[in-house]
Amino acid sequence: MKYNLLLVLFAGRLAAQDPAPPSGYRWDFYPDLPPPVAVTNDGRLVGADYLFTPGQPRFAIAFPGANSTAARDGNSSGAVVGSYSDATGTHGFLRGGNGVYTAVNYPASTSTTLLAINDNGAILGTAMLGGTLRYFLRTAAGAFQLLDPANYDGAYVDLNNSGILLGVKSFAFGIGLNQAVSLVTPGQPPVPTLTCGGTRGGTLRIAFNDRNDYLVDCISVGAGFFQTRQRYVQFANGESVTLFNYSANSTSYSLASIAGINAARQIAGTGQILNGSASTVLLTPCVADASVPSIRVLGTGGSGVVRVLTEPGCRPTVATPQYWITHSQPGAGPGTISYSIPANTDAGARTGTLRIGRTAITVLQDALPADSCVNVFTAERSVFPASGGQGVFGFSAGSCPWTLTGVPSWITVTGGNNGSGYGNREFTVAPNTTAITRTATITAGSLQVRITQLAASDCSALVSASSITLGSFEGIESGLDVVANPSCAWRATSAVPWLQLSDNYSGPAAASVDGSGSRNLYLKHDQNNQSYPRAATVAVGSTTVAITQQGRTFPLSFVPLLPCRVADTRPEGNKQPAYGPPSLAAQGIRSFSITAAACGVPLSASAVVLNITVVPKGPLAFLTAWPAGQPQPLASTLNSFRGRVVANAAVVPLGANGAVSLYASHDTDVVIDVNGYFASDNTALAFYSVNPCRVADTRAGSGKTGEFGAPGIPIGGGTRSFRLPAGNCAIPPEAKALSLNLTAVPAGYLAYVSMWPTGQEQPFVSTLNSWDGQVVANAAIIPAGTDGAVSIYSPNATDLVLDVNGYFAPLRAGGLRFYPLTPCRVTDTRNPGTGGPLPGQAPRTINVFASNCGSAPDAKAYSLNFTAVPPGPLGYLTAWPTGVLQPLVSILNSLLGDVVANAALVPAGTAANIDIFGSNTTDVIIDLNGFYLP
Repeated sequence: MKYNLLLVLFAGRLAAQDPAPPSGYRWDFYPDLPPPVAVTNDGRLVGADYLFTPGQPRFAIAFPGANSTAARDGNSSGAVVGSYSDATGTHGFLRGGNGVYTAVNYPASTSTTLLAINDNGAILGTAMLGGTLRYFLRTAAGAFQLLDPANYDGAYVDLNNSGILLGVKSFAFGIGLNQAVSLVTPGQPPVPTLTCGGTRGGTLRIAFNDRNDYLVDCISVGAGFFQTRQRYVQFANGESVTLFNYSANSTSYSLASIAGINAARQIAGTGQILNGSASTVLLTPCVADASVPSIRVLGTGGSGVVRVLTEPGCRPTVATPQYWITHSQPGAGPGTISYSIPANTDAGARTGTLRIGRTAITVLQDALPADSCVNVFTAERSVFPASGGQGVFGFSAGSCPWTLTGVPSWITVTGGNNGSGYGNREFTVAPNTTAITRTATITAGSLQVRITQLAASDCSALVSASSITLGSFEGIESGLDVVANPSCAWRATSAVPWLQLSDNYSGPAAASVDGSGSRNLYLKHDQNNQSYPRAATVAVGSTTVAITQQGRTFPLSFVPLLPCRVADTRPEGNKQPAYGPPSLAAQGIRSFSITAAACGVPLSASAVVLNITVVPKGPLAFLTAWPAGQPQPLASTLNSFRGRVVANAAVVPLGANGAVSLYASHDTDVVIDVNGYFASDNTALAFYSVNPCRVADTRAGSGKTGEFGAPGIPIGGGTRSFRLPAGNCAIPPEAKALSLNLTAVPAGYLAYVSMWPTGQEQPFVSTLNSWDGQVVANAAIIPAGTDGAVSIYSPNATDLVLDVNGYFAPLRAGGLRFYPLTPCRVTDTRNPGTGGPLPGQAPRTINVFASNCGSAPDAKAYSLNFTAVPPGPLGYLTAWPTGVLQPLVSILNSLLGDVVANAALVPAGTAANIDIFGSNTTDVIIDLNGFYLP
């Protein structure tokens, strides 16, 4: 489905004294438009007797020859459905996008009404059959399908593009006990949603969209009298925005009625202006960005100001998941927000996110130094017209003093040119009355900022940014600031058809825009359906701005490989310079091209399955892996605070040159093995999840026998093989690769354990290590060998525990494909607002989608990395799909109370959630690197 926010009209905006819109929204009023009944995915308003596209004439809806017509819904093709009455009764109608009306009557029905139509052309309706009201679906091809009343005993009110119906147990706004609401997929049991409680109360959700966002009308009533009422939109990630509140005899509202919500999250309804008159309202999400992509702060802390870029009247959302970042809330329209970061109390550097509208600002804070005088010096705005203006310098200098040098007389710094530590100083650029464009290079410590101001007679056009990065989606960006003197004309031109320009967010876009003076240009871009980025340029006068649009993520299938060593930075690793020494230096980054290594990963691969082993020089706080060429994410792959050899599996998207980047907090050697890759190839393997299940346990008394039980590997070493299809864990013979978790319970020193497909030659790789003899677990995706078996070798005595959570096989019904993500933090229970540490012996449900990491609300499985930070011994940590019984499996163990990480592929359960459980109290960090969908 495509929708175009350019259709929204700015005219009719509320006056300044009228109530502010909800956070994250702006509103447009249409006083001459009757109340709407729906809003389509492309922003059209549907009323009972009209179809209206903002900025275009209103079309009357009237079935030819009918006594009356009542429209109910419309779609992005301009089609409208509803009912009309004539001398023969009530009939359904379809008005096509071409304006042609067609009567739609259910066969043998005495009365038909059409309630909803989706963008595919499917229609929801009601029909009177033998005196009974029945609900039906009409396919885009015109076939009718009655909905079984036994499938849902309420009323259907809406239909989305996936064919899912919204149902309510009662239409009544009045008194009723806990009126229930459900999502219904024809032929499947309904999925209940929330209800509105109270002494006597009910809920009516009148509309939803393809994201599973809902419009809610919630009523709570007392003993026979009206008490409270709420209308709000509830988003799929659990957040909500209040649209109307009524309590006792007072009111505070944004919308007096609500009609519909579309895929662009626009909300249609009826509002009330302060003078008491009603008007149709369209609430549209604010388009908001921040002026900077990242903020860096010293370990001693810092504060600053970020400019908010948005349209007049918009009040964008500002949020952060990190407890150590505090910020102010913005006002309506363009402006600034302030942030503050305390001294870093973590063991090393830390990374966070401050989200302003659509921009996720990466916040990087150094480790707290014993004594630091490192300067950070930036200017929030660096180009000015002849008329001058204001800007902000940002500083971070630990506890050291700083002095600004090179400040000319035409720049005045509020508060003076001297200071210390961190913070901001506003500066003012005076008008330039000379005939010369002037520049100033201002120095603080060892860093410089260049300020440029046009001359009064200079008709050049300056651009604030030399490069801009766009998302892969279709949309419009407001990130190109052109600076020129008021009377000076300029032309901005795009050289590619997928990128057009506009000087008005709601106005038309074209390949070129003529303008004068200083203004913001909007970049309107099509969706990039390629898996790789594409480039363009925008010329503004004699200045060229480089534009990069990110590639789209495609569903990927899996290709298993015999485990192969990619890199080994140890001197004895015998690898060439690109894959060998030197070691990773503390706080350093190295990138390794996986596709260029001789391990069979092709250029078409989009993500790889790796096993990463660290051999640290001492304590290693964390190591992070991510796609090369992208900013370092807030995520960790493994930890070794004791300086032990530690291995962990990782699914990592490939970045520039088919490479992955590694960051180490401290000096360490790294060994990288690859087990397979994901590519956009329908002939490759799909994933099939199973509830986590224990296949083998070689410990005496485990309850496992034969090839899945004792004995373990003896002193002197040996090999065990396990045929997973014979292991009573629902692994079929056609499985070509297996998603496993291997736990070693060694008798003492364990040099390494290697796992590979049975029947193949043992490869020169390792799966895990335990040099101090501790219980260690690691995840792995391994090709299935002879009879679906895997072989495991250890040179030292150890027991083995093998758990399985899924398999890969040729695509068929139920198969899932992978959507990779740059590693992203789902939760960190050390942070406020996350529920605190996981109590021992008490499960907790994790809403992965609510983390805003980019997963889908209907994901079927997740590729995750778990890190346990226990205060003492932790027997084990496990995870499983919400809604099923806790299985007898483990993800990781930490009997010494160490920080331990391990990857896991966890099926999603009820509401796409997972459950976690620890045998003892522990903090838990969960990072997401991808998800699976059909």
